[in-house]
Amino acid sequence: MRMMIPLFSLVLLAQCDAGTTQRSERYAPMNSWEREDVKHPDRVFGEGGVTLGTQKSAPGGVIKVNAYLWRASLDVISFMPLAQVEPFTGVITTDWYQPAEKDTERFKITVLVLDHVLRADGIKVSVFKEVYQAGKGWTTAQVDQEMNEQLEETILNRARELKQESRIKKS
Repeated sequence: MRMMIPLFSLVLLAQCDAGTTQRSERYAPMNSWEREDVKHPDRVFGEGGVTLGTQKSAPGGVIKVNAYLWRASLDVISFMPLAQVEPFTGVITTDWYQPAEKDTERFKITVLVLDHVLRADGIKVSVFKEVYQAGKGWTTAQVDQEMNEQLEETILNRARELKQESRIKKS
């Protein structure tokens, strides 16, 4: 009972200001990404993509992830369970996926969005494959390079579609 009174008082005190705080109309964003959010609240990644850091060779001193490549990558591999999704580093990694028609094979995909421009070399896909062998368990198997290239091409085509859809919506 002795603990209940201080605990109840603390809850009451915390609730005294609940819901009364309002953001000032004179609120001025402190940094560039907040200003971008205020200018374009409907855009998840802003105008050019996601800022990742600094690089001397990049225009404006930053590396960006292309928003169309990012969304296209997620669209294309959405049938697989995702293990890691990091828009600030441009890395998407799936968990192991086992197709229903082949229960002795499983696949894992890593997608790297490397550039802020929608270009063919702005994305890299790596597919990993394991096969189940009785007595040995899951062992690494060779993946045909063509599978990586087909996935990259599928992602690039989807990114182009998304960009085209975006242009149509703007006009």
